[in-house]
Amino acid sequence: MPIVLLHGDYHTGLVWLTKPDMRPGWAYVFTERGHRVYVPHLPFHGRAGALLHYERVKAITPQTVENLYTAINKTNNPEWPAARTHTQCPGSGIRGDPIFDQYFNQLVPLYMDPHKRQAAAQEAVENLLRFLKRPAILVGQGSGANVAWLAADVAPDLIHAIVAVEPLGPPFDSALGNTNGQLGPTSTFTRAAGIPPESFEELFGGTYPAFEPILVSKYYARGRQGQSPGSSQI
Repeated sequence: MPIVLLHGDYHTGLVWLTKPDMRPGWAYVFTERGHRVYVPHLPFHGRAGALLHYERVKAITPQTVENLYTAINKTNNPEWPAARTHTQCPGSGIRGDPIFDQYFNQLVPLYMDPHKRQAAAQEAVENLLRFLKRPAILVGQGSGANVAWLAADVAPDLIHAIVAVEPLGPPFDSALGNTNGQLGPTSTFTRAAGIPPESFEELFGGTYPAFEPILVSKYYARGRQGQSPGSSQI
């Protein structure tokens, strides 16, 4: 079954190929186990093209990367007390560390606002799915998970399942519970109980290394095999 890996904000498809410490990324793990893996650069990211003259450009700073991604456990963020438990980032997670520098150097600016970026990504992923002409598993990280949910709105028959890794939340909310504004286009995708849980191995097939447990959610597209949409932890 095809697997489509969707990157998040400030990233490109490279994030799935090689980890900052140069270990193979998820794309190689799935490929080695016989899956056909697609790693697109979403619109306005990486090889998908940048808008050189667009006036709304948002770059990410090294300090923000430390606070949100690589050294969360050192920030003492009162809104996120569980951040102290996030210790799996290789290296120190601080500027000057070779692993941090490798990671930071692959990040890219953001163009447009979230609504326009996610709407363009929704169309791009839909086009990819229709090109494949068979159901695929969408794996999205961060805002890439939001794009996966939006793709389920327009091509539910071409999505076997969605795995959301560290999602921002639904396109109308945020990870820290901010409900004052939309992050992107509102998805009509809904959640419901009743879908039996599947393990990582059951969903993707094969045997996988003993990864550190991470919280991910699996969503079925509406109408897949006559089932209702749902989610479970795997």
